[in-house]
Amino acid sequence: MMKLIKRFFALFALLAFLTAPAVFGFSVTEAAKTADWGAAPTQKNMQKNAVRLGEEPLVYVEDGLYLISKAKQEELTKRLEAINAKYGVHVGIHIVKNLPPGAKNIETEARRFVESGSYNQGVNGSMVLYVTMGSRKYYVATGNYMNKRITSATGIPYICDEIVPAMKDNEFDRAAELFVDAAEKELQYYEEEGKPYDPADDFSFLAAALALVCSGLVGFCVCGGLISQMSNVGFAEHADEYLNRDSFELTASEDTYLYTTTTVVPKSRGNDDDDDDSGSSSSGDSGSSGGGGGSF
Repeated sequence: MMKLIKRFFALFALLAFLTAPAVFGFSVTEAAKTADWGAAPTQKNMQKNAVRLGEEPLVYVEDGLYLISKAKQEELTKRLEAINAKYGVHVGIHIVKNLPPGAKNIETEARRFVESGSYNQGVNGSMVLYVTMGSRKYYVATGNYMNKRITSATGIPYICDEIVPAMKDNEFDRAAELFVDAAEKELQYYEEEGKPYDPADDFSFLAAALALVCSGLVGFCVCGGLISQMSNVGFAEHADEYLNRDSFELTASEDTYLYTTTTVVPKSRGNDDDDDDSGSSSSGDSGSSGGGGGSF
């Protein structure tokens, strides 16, 4: 009798366990999912947590005017993500129509922007190509630590020389790509050589000497070949030997001086206060920032 009672209670407990999820409105699998607190967080959850904690995600290509095509933005974003992760920097592009209200000039605003807390997140520094299309001006600003890797004296002028021709032709896809190429080249050079990139280092005296010797040999051979083909001209040591002295006779010689008029025109002096920043110029590394720019 006692065995029957125990079996009855065991069967009742089993039925209660199986029918409880349906009664309360959730399945055993769903309950397991909701209780999976120990599972590893996904990348999506990590991004949500980052936003929740107030951390701003890094922006690499910011073009509110859509001058850079969407496909090129995606391509450059992937490249910059890899470059920034490899060298511990934050390099990006920022294009706006006009400076924000209260901004003094593009140099001041670009330096403020590159050193702001939301942008200057690279361990080894940050750099931005800042473009204002309303005035067609640009500035390449380097933030904290970056000016030791890409200097205003040599590195920034090299970048400007690379990107300005494309921007003048409104080829912003090409200009943005050239900017990324130049930045990657200089960062890689610093990583390998331990010093900032200087275009003058690319000059080879040996190559120049070889080129000079080769050009001299080619010139000598060509000149010798042409001279050997001259059949109707004879060599003369002095120029007057070509003159037929019986064909000309000077009967009189006179040199009459008339007068000289001298006119002095004062040279105009430019206004020192004129702000003409056409072309490109570097502004030096002051404190933790540096850079250079101009008009296009």
